[in-house]
Amino acid sequence: TEPYSKDGHCRDPRPRLAVADGMIAITDPRHSAVRVIDAATLKETRLIPVEGQPFSVVAIGGSGATH
Repeated sequence: TEPYSKDGHCRDPRPRLAVADGMIAITDPRHSAVRVIDAATLKETRLIPVEGQPFSVVAIGGSGATH
């Protein structure tokens, strides 16, 4: 990717990441997408197109077990 400036542009969308279950989700605001990376191989496994520029990402999961 190209460099992102931090000079006075702290509210601009920039890549963010979330990790869950061996996968890394990275927002790609310049290409209006979320990239899913396999944590073990660091290879992109999926590209999820989104409308607009993704600003943040959250990973939520559960095992389905009763706690």
